[in-house]
Amino acid sequence: MAGPGWGPPRLDGFILTERLGSGTYATVYKAYAKNAKKWII
Repeated sequence: MAGPGWGPPRLDGFILTERLGSGTYATVYKAYAKNAKKWII
């Protein structure tokens, strides 16, 4: 479990808004693409 002060990773050009799920190898986030002006799920 994440401790206090934890936040989603940062990616240039994207705003990560919500953690959708996680597994053994990856964590999936809902994100907004700033340049394309659309949601990426």
